[in-house]
Amino acid sequence: MIIKYQLKKWIPENKLVKEVLTLNPVIELEKGKKHKDNKITDKNSYFFINELSIKSKDPTMIEFFDNHVDKIDWNMMLSQNPKGYILGIKYFDIIPSKDKVLLCRYVEAFDFVISNWEKIPHKYKWYYLCQNPKAIDFLEQNQENIDWYSLSINPAIYEYDYKKEARIRMNIIRMELMEKTWHPKRYIDWCL
Repeated sequence: MIIKYQLKKWIPENKLVKEVLTLNPVIELEKGKKHKDNKITDKNSYFFINELSIKSKDPTMIEFFDNHVDKIDWNMMLSQNPKGYILGIKYFDIIPSKDKVLLCRYVEAFDFVISNWEKIPHKYKWYYLCQNPKAIDFLEQNQENIDWYSLSINPAIYEYDYKKEARIRMNIIRMELMEKTWHPKRYIDWCL
């Protein structure tokens, strides 16, 4: 297996959590496995599941919940629905403060989250923001607040190693060129 990605230069490898790195979609991609999605689901959640709570996870129900905001299970909507950020941004002011933090995970909501950073009064906002691939430049500027466990899951901690890839491809061309150029038949024709 040839690793075509390397960690960004500002990320110290010793601070990342090795066990969690295996969950990173880039590592899964390198192994040739397809990762289900780029979002991490909370396996320790304990929701009171009812029919509307379950429907809060369904991306096709966004229009329904837009007309019935009082029926939304915000925790389920923002943690499990890939389009939950749409309603999260629209109804930001009525979302319970403990659930606002879940917007930090959405790539699409990154600019909104940063512009409303002070309105998210939760100790876990850095935890969720560290999972957001679009936040990588913001995190580089705020390294003292990084949750290294959560950052280990973020696929944006890697960058494509173009120099290594160029060397590998050049070696293939170099070998082929040598084989063709110094082939005995060609060498004899050239020398005689």
